[in-house]
Amino acid sequence: MLALLAAAVLAVAADPRVTLGVANPVVTDANVRTTICVSGWTKTVRPPVSYTDKLKRELLPPGANIADFELDHVWPIEDGGDPKNPDNLRLQRWTGPDGARAKDVVETAVHRAICAGTMTIAQGHAELAAWIEAHRPYEPLPLVLAGVAGR
Repeated sequence: MLALLAAAVLAVAADPRVTLGVANPVVTDANVRTTICVSGWTKTVRPPVSYTDKLKRELLPPGANIADFELDHVWPIEDGGDPKNPDNLRLQRWTGPDGARAKDVVETAVHRAICAGTMTIAQGHAELAAWIEAHRPYEPLPLVLAGVAGR
């Protein structure tokens, strides 16, 4: 029984849908007022659609409709996440209790708290990580890409 429990824990820990994202090394608690808290800042660092659409197509499950998904920044750009690192990007359905629209509500609340000075970037990341672990919102990585996740 203990071996089965240990195997289940390892399976969850290795689940690529439970990634906690990648931080943007440029964003720190000391500079949020000149980076993530500046209106429009994310537009200056967001990767081009040509980059994200290519990755989105690579991650799309066979037979799935691309319009049903967004390429989500696991650690959101607006909350200090890396804009372009593939390890910070996962395919997420738009709808449902674990969909992108539901996660956006959490992302916005964290962003407001960081910019109000009531939460650090690390505390915001912990809030987002707790939501991700509870909801498991991401599609499994295709086998060809699963080996490179967590580089």
